[in-house]
Amino acid sequence: MCRGKLATLFIAALWTTGCQETVENDYRDHRALVASGAMPTLVRLVPDSATDIQFCTDPDSGGVWGTYLLRDRGDLDRLAVSPIPVSSLVGRYTGSPGHLDWWPSWWRRSVSVEALTSSGLAFFETSAGDPGSVTVIALDKTSARVYLWIRRKD
Repeated sequence: MCRGKLATLFIAALWTTGCQETVENDYRDHRALVASGAMPTLVRLVPDSATDIQFCTDPDSGGVWGTYLLRDRGDLDRLAVSPIPVSSLVGRYTGSPGHLDWWPSWWRRSVSVEALTSSGLAFFETSAGDPGSVTVIALDKTSARVYLWIRRKD
């Protein structure tokens, strides 16, 4: 009887940790990102002028969260971004892992119009990502910090 309970606990522990795995990477600049052999999608979505690059990927969900600083704001235009209305993001849950101190805490849950508009961010989508996913880019115009969220299409 004790063995059965122990086996159940072991399987539950494996399942819980297996479903929560994420992979985090930090890169000094775009050259370091390319040299690391990072996913081609990430290389395409990070402009040459980017520095302080951080990414977290979740192999189970296919989710990717990232941030970087732009030295040349014109690089964002080269990503073929299109502005999107805040209303298209209302209620969207990014599913970002809670341990990411660089990801906006208010964007870890389903968000409201008020949270999005008071964030001071400009929101865009880009076609530079994978065809089976949606890539949302948020730009803090003051700091030139970019937040990137990739999710599978619904």
